[in-house]
Amino acid sequence: MNLKWGIFLICLLISCKQEKKEQNNPDATVIITGNIKNRQVYPQQHALKIIIPSFTNSQTIQECEIKDDNTFSFRIQPFALRDIAIETFIPYILIRPGDSLHIELDFGDLTKVTFSGTAAKLNQDLYAFTDGGGYYLKQNSGTMDKMMGSAEFKQKMKQELFLRMDRCKEFTRKYQIEPDLEKWITIGMNAEYYSLLLEYSLDYPLIHRQSLPDSYFDFIPQMESLFTAEVTHSELFELASNFEHMKSKARVAKKPENLEKLTENKILAQFVVASVFDGDLSCNEVDFFEGNRNYFDQKLTLPVLREPLLQKYRDKKNYLANPRPKSDMMLYGVSQENRISPIL
Repeated sequence: MNLKWGIFLICLLISCKQEKKEQNNPDATVIITGNIKNRQVYPQQHALKIIIPSFTNSQTIQECEIKDDNTFSFRIQPFALRDIAIETFIPYILIRPGDSLHIELDFGDLTKVTFSGTAAKLNQDLYAFTDGGGYYLKQNSGTMDKMMGSAEFKQKMKQELFLRMDRCKEFTRKYQIEPDLEKWITIGMNAEYYSLLLEYSLDYPLIHRQSLPDSYFDFIPQMESLFTAEVTHSELFELASNFEHMKSKARVAKKPENLEKLTENKILAQFVVASVFDGDLSCNEVDFFEGNRNYFDQKLTLPVLREPLLQKYRDKKNYLANPRPKSDMMLYGVSQENRISPIL
């Protein structure tokens, strides 16, 4: 082996080790780049809205500038496998710490989206599942379903879940998807299912004028198992809120130290506490947040929960000090809240 090839192989080995180390680092940042074809179809589109899911009132929306050469780029620190979205154009994008991803968007044909980078196959298959291939079917329940008895309702919702699982199995066989995608899809389907069961339990006393039997809630241990530090699915935020609302029916005092005792799952406990912080901040109140700031700093350690709430607190604090920018936005459509992601 000559010296040149020896140096090349050593550099390649070092590069691979560095990339593997970065992908195993939960603090690693992901840089997402993109290119837009046929931009003249939507010449008024000067930016893309990047949606980072959180609780209903705390999702982060960033504006990412489309440059003159039709490219865009933004960065995000995912901390775990999680989904984000590009509003209007791509409903789900999956990223992991240390991933690289390049997106090709065609404004002339929005069904044509291609990906490259370390997360390319993950997202090409995801796009086929959620949009292009038509395999994804969100589970819902109707008004008439809420009129059913508890056993009948659970049976129908379980049948709907099994239907979606069968579609997922068909999709998995066709595309030979990665384990991370299969894990994300499974968590999402189950989160939708359990959310519907919890929503039913909230409406049941009002509709049926009686309490549900304790046996109805036998699904809670399986629901809790969805909350791990490895995957942050956007559906988990709503599921945690529904779980907290259901537990509040027992008149649990909304003190953080009481809320964390609602479950033995430490990840879910943080989601539950965060949902209460979120609800309070949504009412333009900061007293609960400030009164429990020590607890927040010591116990709410998951960055995917902390960072959106800290930003929301800062926004609310600024609004209470000076409501005019928000009023101008509502009256005249002038907004200073969208934070432009860095130009890379």
